[in-house]
This record gives sequence, structure tokens and C-alpha cells, in this order.
Amino acid sequence: MSANEVKNAELPLFQKEETKDEENSPSPCCLKFKAVSGIVLALGTGVLFATATTLVTTAEVHGIPAFQILFIAYISLLLFSLFMCLLKRENIFTIGGKNIAILFSMGFFRWLAITFQYYAFKFLPVGDATAVLRGIAPVLTALAALVFLNEPWSWAEIFITVVNIGGVVLVAGPVFIFGEEEGSYLLEDVDDIVIYEGIGFALSVGCAISFSCSYVLARSLQDNFSVSCRLIYDSTIGTILSFVLLYVSQKGDVTWSMTSEMAISLVAYSLIENIALYAFYKSFKLEAAATVSMLLNIEVFTSYIYQASVFDMEPTPLEITGAVIIVFSSAVVFAIKWKRHSEENEKETLLRQFKQNHNDTRFGSLDTTGETEN
Repeated sequence: MSANEVKNAELPLFQKEETKDEENSPSPCCLKFKAVSGIVLALGTGVLFATATTLVTTAEVHGIPAFQILFIAYISLLLFSLFMCLLKRENIFTIGGKNIAILFSMGFFRWLAITFQYYAFKFLPVGDATAVLRGIAPVLTALAALVFLNEPWSWAEIFITVVNIGGVVLVAGPVFIFGEEEGSYLLEDVDDIVIYEGIGFALSVGCAISFSCSYVLARSLQDNFSVSCRLIYDSTIGTILSFVLLYVSQKGDVTWSMTSEMAISLVAYSLIENIALYAFYKSFKLEAAATVSMLLNIEVFTSYIYQASVFDMEPTPLEITGAVIIVFSSAVVFAIKWKRHSEENEKETLLRQFKQNHNDTRFGSLDTTGETEN
């Protein structure tokens, strides 16, 4: 076969592929946004979680048990994820026993973290529990991801994480740093307060460890596992455990009748929680576990906004300073990731152009050789 024949045999297919790639190739701006979409989703998740928590607090004021709220949220999440899987015709069973175990463990640790958090708020002021949880979780997640997932944690990211945690501490205003306020504890006896502190801090640490485990497990799953598949296993274990704990923790009969106002609050909470969890698991598919865990601290800032606006609690100068630090550190992370992904996209573009030029040169030499032979 002559060089011309080789060219004629290869060129049409090659041209078709290049044309298709060029037509479907997104703009550089779209590539950059796609690269940092995991960060955007993580920040959005924190805001939505804070909104859902505010709705839960409002519902609890009306006498609805927390685990009843969780059960309603989990069952709605299960129905939503099943609908999505049926719509996309996804098979959630033929994924291997190991992956199923990871998915169930991920859901269990997230449910356990929520349970620990709920009881920690009963034994400690909210500021103390929040400071311990949001202070420990990013560090534990980063270390676990470094050991088990080989995800790097640069010195710049370590510094930003420390600054972010400092902002969380200022907003939360823990008693063990800033001193005790009147009415911080339910009990006035000193011995009882010491016991309450020990139990509360243990629950807060357990909450941080459980959240970190769920983060690393979510990140360890392969990209081909859809968000809907992850939500099904998460919601299944959460529905079962919430239902059991609801009837175990309630001394009397559980009342399911409620006013229309309560029902609307629960529907809104379930809807927001479902969207938040979808963004939550999607962010772990796109971004490192340590980064997502740190950016979720934006929930503290958002809760502070709700505290000042919804519950009419006047912010202190320390809270304002902490909120600014949280937002600033999140913005720095966004800028660093944007720059890093921009450089990676630029390298990919140069590599693609080099391959294209190489192929053009190759076909040009084939054309010259074919004319010489003729």
C-alpha cells in the first residue's frame, strides 16, 4: 500500500475524531469552573446543612423529636434516590460485596455522627460542641485521606485549615476558652457540670471521628458510583436506625399527627436536606476529602447568620471576626484551587495542541512521500 493510500485510509477517521473533539471541547472558562465545581458544591452543602439545622431547631421547639425528624428526612431521601435510580436505570446490586460494605459503612458513620451531635448539644453548650467538632473533623479527615487515599495535604492547605478552625472557634465561643456564661449548663452543681463536660466532649470527639470516617469512605469510592447509588445505601441504613432509635428513645407513644405549619417545616427540611446530601456526595467525587471537610465549616458562618436574623441574637465582635475569617479562608482555598486547575487545564491544552501538530506533520510527510512515489 502506497503512502497516499495509507493517508486516505487513516485521514477521514482522524479528521472526524478531531472535528468531534473540537466541537465538543468546552471553553477554557467552562473548564476552570468545572474544575472548581467540587468547591462550589462543598460550600453550597454547608449553607444548606445550616438551613436544614435551623428548620430542625424550629421544629423541635414545637415538640417534634429529633429522631422523628431524621426518620422523615431519611425516608424521603430513600424515595428520592430510588426514583433517580429507576429513572436512570441504574443497577445498585451488582457492584460487589466490598463496595456495598463501604456504602453501608459510609451511611452508618454519617448517621452515627448526627446522633452524637444531637446528644452532644444536650450535654454541652452549642458553641463548645461545634468548636470541637469543626475543629477536629478537618484535621482527622486530612490525615486519614493522606494515609488511606494518598491525597496530599500541602503546607498552604494546612495553614488555611488552621486559620479556618480559628474562625470557627471565635464564632462558636466555647466556654473552655472564653469562660462560662450564665445559663450555659442545665445543672448548677459543680460535680454534675464536670460529668456533663466529660460526656459532652466525648460525644463531640466521637461525632468528629464519625464524620471523618464517612468523608474518607465517600471519597474512596470509585467515580463510576453515581450519587443516587450512594444516597440509596446512606438513606437505607439511616431510615432503619432512625426508626429504631426513635421508639427506643421515646418513653411514651410517638405522635405522628401535626399541624400544617409543622408539616410544611418538615417538608422544607426534607427537601433542603436531600439537595444538600446530593451536593455533599457529588463534591466528594470532584474534590479531595480534606478540602471538602474544611469548606463545610461554612455551615458555622451560615448558622451564625441565621442566629442573628431568625432568632434575633445580637452578634458579638468575636463572632463577627470569626465569621469573616471563615469566609476569607474559604475564598483563599477557592483561589488556590482555581489557579491550580487553571495550570492543569493549560498543560492539557498544550499537550492536545502538540499531538494535533504532530499528527498534521505526520500526514504532511506521508503526502510528500506519496507524491514522490507517483
